[in-house]
Amino acid sequence: AAVGTSYTVTATNASTCVSSPSASFTNLAMLATPDAPTVSTTPPTCSAAGFTSITNYSSALTYTFSPTGPSVNGSGLVTGAAVGTSYTE
Repeated sequence: AAVGTSYTVTATNASTCVSSPSASFTNLAMLATPDAPTVSTTPPTCSAAGFTSITNYSSALTYTFSPTGPSVNGSGLVTGAAVGTSYTE
């Protein structure tokens, strides 16, 4: 069935008797999938700790880390990550 087209359906038996039509239905388009997060890590220096941020951060999305622990603040900065642990989003 085509997306956005309104349909009804009937059933016909061996005697060619036809049912009343069903309620009208429409197939909707697939929901949009967000882009994969783009992660940027700045290494530490002698005078500052390193940090990681999500450069394409959007406050409309929820970010989930694996393993659990880190979170992301309102500007895309990742906090709570354990040093030496590799994470996926």
